[in-house]
Amino acid sequence: MIIVKLLAPVLVLLITALQLALDYKWHDKRTKLHRRTRKALLYILVITAVVTLIIVVDDTISANQQQGQLTALQDTLNKERLEAAQREEDAKKDRATLLSRLNEIHFQTVVNDSFKPLNPDARKIALDSITAFLNEEHQSEIKISISCDTGNRNRQLLAKEFTNLLVDAGANVKGPMPTMTFSNGILPTVRIKVNPGDEQLARRFVASISPMFRTNFNGVKDDDVEAGNIGVFFYGEPVFYPDGSVGFK
Repeated sequence: MIIVKLLAPVLVLLITALQLALDYKWHDKRTKLHRRTRKALLYILVITAVVTLIIVVDDTISANQQQGQLTALQDTLNKERLEAAQREEDAKKDRATLLSRLNEIHFQTVVNDSFKPLNPDARKIALDSITAFLNEEHQSEIKISISCDTGNRNRQLLAKEFTNLLVDAGANVKGPMPTMTFSNGILPTVRIKVNPGDEQLARRFVASISPMFRTNFNGVKDDDVEAGNIGVFFYGEPVFYPDGSVGFK
């Protein structure tokens, strides 16, 4: 095809030369040379047209092939990018799963399912924290009730220990009262119920007992609860850290 493309300008140059010869040198139309040159010019024009057509068709085909190759390359690159992104996402999920499993293994090796009371140091920290809360909130105005869902001995022992800790801190405590809860949903591990106007009181109370509990609390605002009253409900299955602090499965 390179020869055909090089032939085109040669043919154009030849046509120009013949046309000039017919106009200025062999301009006498009666001579055989003029007639032959004119006929040759016609043939060369036809050949040039064919050559030009071939070049145009070839360029069009080549352009389409190149466009197709570029499109295929772009599709390949996009596919590889998507696959790389998917591999990265899968790797993140695998890392998260592995980390979760490692944390679970660590949790299982650190905690114990059997009831374990707070050791003296941990109990003192928890007691001081609760006492400070009660002193700030005027303990005589706060009433705390403890309820414990039946069916788990460790949970009942935990509720009793927590009640004793509150009593030692000087709190006005009622309980622990056994309850039996029936629910189609998943109950929280620990629920705190207060009057709607005591939301901040509940938050400060939760902060004060955090040295004993390593868990999140489910807060509920109930209009039927009197102001200054705090209800603590244990539902979860407790596990115990070496210092006696509590988490939940």
